[in-house]
Amino acid sequence: MALSVTQPNTSIQDLSSPYSAINIRYARLTGDSAYPQTGYPVTAGTFSFSNVIIAVHPVNAAAAQYYTWYDLSNKSIHFIIPGNSTLSEVATGTNLSAVSLDVAVLGY
Repeated sequence: MALSVTQPNTSIQDLSSPYSAINIRYARLTGDSAYPQTGYPVTAGTFSFSNVIIAVHPVNAAAAQYYTWYDLSNKSIHFIIPGNSTLSEVATGTNLSAVSLDVAVLGY
């Protein structure tokens, strides 16, 4: 199994300008039955970018069941347990198939 990514037909915001090519893509991430040890691997193409992902952030962070952290080195999205001062990651093997998280993905 793998991370399921659903995107709306169009991106609502575009931050590109003469000084930056950054865009925002909105997506719904749905986990699988066994959270991987290194997070969910993704590529820029997963979110319709041609070069790089900069950040993945929950749209409604205050109400989010989990936070996300994008690991640029390993090109993976990690699910983080909110409200924990040590920012613990979800345990390897955790069933996240019932978890859907709306996120804003910044990249270009």
